Formats: sequence, C-alpha cells, structure tokens
Amino acid sequence: MIGSYTISKEPIASLTSLRFVAAFLIFLFHFHIHVFPIFNIAIIDHCVARGAIGMSLFFILSGFLLEYNYGDMKYSDINEFYLKRFGRIYPAYIFWSLLFFYQLIPHFYSNTLFKTIGKAFLVIFADIFLLQAWFPHFFSMGTNGGTWSLSVEAFLYLLFPLLVLALKIHRIDNRKLIILILSAYVLTVIPPMAYFFFDQPLLTAYSLPAYRLGDFLGGMIICELYRRNTFHVDNKIFAIFGVLFLLIFGFSLKIFPHFTTLNFIVIPFFLVMILWAAQIKQYGNRFLLKVFENQFSQYLGKISYSFYLSQPFIFGVIRPFIEIHNTFLNKFYWLVIFLLINILCAAFSFEFIEKPFYRIILKLGIKKLSIYRQ
Repeated sequence: MIGSYTISKEPIASLTSLRFVAAFLIFLFHFHIHVFPIFNIAIIDHCVARGAIGMSLFFILSGFLLEYNYGDMKYSDINEFYLKRFGRIYPAYIFWSLLFFYQLIPHFYSNTLFKTIGKAFLVIFADIFLLQAWFPHFFSMGTNGGTWSLSVEAFLYLLFPLLVLALKIHRIDNRKLIILILSAYVLTVIPPMAYFFFDQPLLTAYSLPAYRLGDFLGGMIICELYRRNTFHVDNKIFAIFGVLFLLIFGFSLKIFPHFTTLNFIVIPFFLVMILWAAQIKQYGNRFLLKVFENQFSQYLGKISYSFYLSQPFIFGVIRPFIEIHNTFLNKFYWLVIFLLINILCAAFSFEFIEKPFYRIILKLGIKKLSIYRQ
C-alpha cells in the first residue's frame, strides 16, 4: 500500500517538548563529566555518564521533523530549504562560538609558531564552515567538543534533499520501508560494535557525520510510519517497551562500557519513544497532554537548541567558581544553579539571536532567490 499525506503539517507539540528532554539528557551528562557526579548511586551515575546517547535522540528527531515538514519537497525547493536551515542554526552557533573562543585559544599553543598558527587556522576554518566533526582530533578542543553535532547536522541537512529525491520514502510500500529501517538500524549498531570488539577508541565513530546517518534515516522512516498510521504505540505499549529497555540497558552497562556500543537497544527505544510522543494526542491522558503541551514545556522545546549551544560557555565560566566555593552548596543546588543559568542564557539567545536573525536571513534570502528565479 502506498502511503499518502493525510496528516496536516501543523507542529507536533509533543515532539517540540521532547527536544528539550534530549537537551536535558546532554546537560546532565555534561554536568556529570565536567563538574561532579550528582547522585552517588552507582547504577544511576553509570546511566548519567552515558547521557551522550541523547545525541542520537537529537538526530532521530531531526530526521523525523525534516521528513514531516519537507518530505514532499521538489527540486525547485532545495535552495529555499538550505536557506531556512542556514538561518535556523548559524546565527546562534556563531554567537556562542565567539563567546567561547577565548577558552579555545590555549589549545592553539605549540612548540613552534608555525604549528600554533596552523592549529588556529585549521580550527577556525573548520568552525566557520561547520567541518569540525570531520576532524575527530579537534574534539577535545573547547567549543568543538560541543559543536561537533552542528557539523553533523549541516552534513545531514546537505544530504536531506538528496535522500528525499532518491528514496521517495512516501512512495515505498510498507515491506520495503521495514527493510529500510532495519538497514538504518544496522548502520547505527555495526560501527561501534566493531570498535568494541577490536578494542579501539570510539570517539571517531561517535562524532563522524557518516556514523549518524543511520539515526537520521531512522527518524525519516518513523515519520513515514506515523503519516501512514501503520504502527500504534499507546501508553501501555510504550510502558512495557520502556521497562524492557531499562532492564536490558541496565544489564548491558557492565558488558558494554561505552555508550555508543549500547545503540542496539537505545536506538529502537528512541524510535518507539518518538512514535509514541507523536501519537500522544491519540492515546495520551490529560496529565500527559498537560506535561507535553503546556506553554512552558513548549517554550523549553523551542529554546532547546540554544540551551545545548550555550552549555560549553556556561560550564567554562562557572566551573572555576565552583572549584573555589564548592563547600557552600551541595551538588543538587549547583545543578539547579547551572540549569537556571543555562535556561536564561538559552532564552536570551532564542529571543535576541535565533528569532530576529532567522527573519532577517529569510527575508534577504527569499528576495535573492526570487530575483534568481526571474
């Protein structure tokens, strides 16, 4: 049966809120590794230490939302799509990168002036053109450790129109769609497992854009399953799947020490979670609808991009202060302070950087595209 676009393109409110859930997972992970463990309970701290798995949720959500909004694009729409994506991510990215740059400078120093200038040139060049994820040895260099995912997003944005035009997912029957999502799953599982069995560092696979293609493609396919209303994930099904996930995930922590090797269970859970969240209006009770669709949750979801981007700067500024004054407050107070400052900075970035510059770029860009088409 061929899928059809029967669902309107109104924003799916629950997925907007879910974006902040993913960003909050990363926030807890960053607090755990850059400040101190929060809970002092082994099993919980082990889970938080693997909070970087939330990045897969970001990329799957990205694939879902792009397919939902642009899955029927034509060749003539590509330039406008790229313009909107550029306007969406670049202004806030440049703003926070410039703020953080002073913390990056010490990484440039080398034993010769030539190497120092070379390092600075390569890093700045990669940052400007969002290429840093292609250079894994940049990963530990300040802001690159926080913005590699933007480099991955830029690659996926570049690839998305080609995937839409080549795959034509909405024309594929359900059997081929299942084969496609299984292929995407294999793409997310095999690379980290290869690193695990051969005892090699996993950082390269973690940050390389090509490695994240499986996450993104999985999100696109889940979106099409949502459009077709093929699979129904109500609250009971999601609860059962969630319990199974926690059991397998907890057991696997001892076997697979690195979070990327847990993709075999994490990715299916995220795919089911997104499908459940997208269908929450069909199956959600009043409490869940209030949690996901209230104005505060929606606003947190909207500022989640800036919430993620501002973390390296905030952690870099406040962490030295904690090292001096850590005896005055306990860990949870520090966590709340970091979280509130992060939310305030994200709100500022969203209101005064993201929104206005997006409008400016879109207005100027659409004019140029109109002239070009004439």
